[in-house]
Amino acid sequence: MRLHRRVIRAAILVSLLSLLPAVAVAQTFNAASTGTLLQTADLSAANLQTDQVNLSGITGPLGIPAAPASFQLANTFTDGTSPNTSTTTADAGLYEITTAHDLASGLKAGTGVNQTNPPGDIFTGFSDLKISVNYAWNIGSSGYPTSGGANSLLYQYNIGGNVDEGGSDAFIVSLTYALAGAVPTTVGTININQTYTTPGAFSQLFSASTQINGGRVLPPNSTLTLTGSIEFKAKDPSLLSNIYLTDEGVNSIGDGSTLGVQIGVPEPASGMLIFVVGAAMIARRPRGISL
Repeated sequence: MRLHRRVIRAAILVSLLSLLPAVAVAQTFNAASTGTLLQTADLSAANLQTDQVNLSGITGPLGIPAAPASFQLANTFTDGTSPNTSTTTADAGLYEITTAHDLASGLKAGTGVNQTNPPGDIFTGFSDLKISVNYAWNIGSSGYPTSGGANSLLYQYNIGGNVDEGGSDAFIVSLTYALAGAVPTTVGTININQTYTTPGAFSQLFSASTQINGGRVLPPNSTLTLTGSIEFKAKDPSLLSNIYLTDEGVNSIGDGSTLGVQIGVPEPASGMLIFVVGAAMIARRPRGISL
């Protein structure tokens, strides 16, 4: 009789538990994600002089951090024999953002490259910094974003620098967000190819907010990938050319309500991210790169 009662109680308990809502599984940054920071002293040289840092999605010194940290690449190349030398410096800091509102890749303020060719005049091509990403996020059981906000592709890159007489700089972005599968489904792209040739200091803000997937959440238990590169190029025939980020550079999929906090832009009451030029943007001068 006692055994019978226990069986009945166990059956009732199982029935009650089945009525409880399933525990939602949150999105996570995939440990297989990778990032590469590649500096090339002179793209036109027969023997390329390079410095490369490889990062992964795992925790550790060469892991991709979840917030802006110190530069993972900070290097200067000097070519020639003193006093007839040419130099180039590159700084780069790469990170990721994974929240209920944004799945993003970020670059630390000051990321960029310069070239000082005289007195050696050894470099004949661009000095280059190329940041490549191959990120993946595991979407949770509730889809994404879990906030219920509109799903958008957002990005912001605030560029500054200097072009020397006869020189040029370039900023190139080619990034693709996609849902993984036998045939990946593209959900958003970022393509920028901007060259600067007018001598003197320059600054330019690249930003956009575009609704994707009709504003609907990404499918539950799917995988979102981010692949592509961001590139900075500087060429100087006579003194100094440089190009760099004056603030955090970020691109994201989500509703954007935490992205503004990450890059220092105030979040309006509506929860929609507004890109602001002016007092809201804090210009920072990178190590070894000056106007």
